[in-house]
Amino acid sequence: MESVEAYDTLLGLAQGKLLELESQQLIDGSLPDARQGTFPDPYQSYQWTLSVTRRPDPVDAEGKPLMSDVLIKIQQADHPGMVQLSAIWPANWFPD
Repeated sequence: MESVEAYDTLLGLAQGKLLELESQQLIDGSLPDARQGTFPDPYQSYQWTLSVTRRPDPVDAEGKPLMSDVLIKIQQADHPGMVQLSAIWPANWFPD
């Protein structure tokens, strides 16, 4: 049961962080420069990492990618478990 609770915590933190980042972009048009960090209490031992990869398709008239694959990883320090969630966001949310 402990592993189910640990996974549920990781999943909740991952979903919350993706929602926070997407909301920030939609509200004020910017994402933080940081692509990694930790969570506030009581989750300070959990770390998140965001990676972004341009998708080859679709592209605009100039051949620039329109979409990016976004992957967030959440893990707790000194614990083997990890959760990864992915999303597809507009490429213009991330500077070249």
